[in-house]
Amino acid sequence: MTLQGRRERWVNELKSGDYDQDQSYLKTDDGYCCLGVLCDIEGIEWSEDTKINERGYIIEGTAKGDNAGETEGLTVELLNKYQLNGVQGQLNDTIYWIEGEWEREVPSEQYSYSSYDSLAEANDDGRTFDEIAALITDDPELVWAEVEEKATDNAVINTAS
Repeated sequence: MTLQGRRERWVNELKSGDYDQDQSYLKTDDGYCCLGVLCDIEGIEWSEDTKINERGYIIEGTAKGDNAGETEGLTVELLNKYQLNGVQGQLNDTIYWIEGEWEREVPSEQYSYSSYDSLAEANDDGRTFDEIAALITDDPELVWAEVEEKATDNAVINTAS
């Protein structure tokens, strides 16, 4: 599967309604973080052998296909496979949630808004999977480490691979 195909599959899974959403951990008994969905569709084997550190992130080498070492979020393998900016889905710039919309800037008269520097932060603050999927689809240059051009049909992301 191509890089674009993998990214589209992740966005489609976020929008599918097949995953319950939860905060603070990749996976709990109640649901998944947006990054946990990525791990799940990539075949992370959630078992007693999959070790999670105190912050809720996979300790690499304990789930199928991982490299050695520990990260603070996604495994290095998945980080590289999807060309994300960081293990918590760090964004290239701060994004703002204002009155139900993603915005790049805060209008001077706006007093109520939320700001995010990563996908994990948006997820943990209560942005829904649909809202996160919209950010990934509509503003890919914020999300991916490399973006060649923005998709024109809202499919997701055309990238250098």
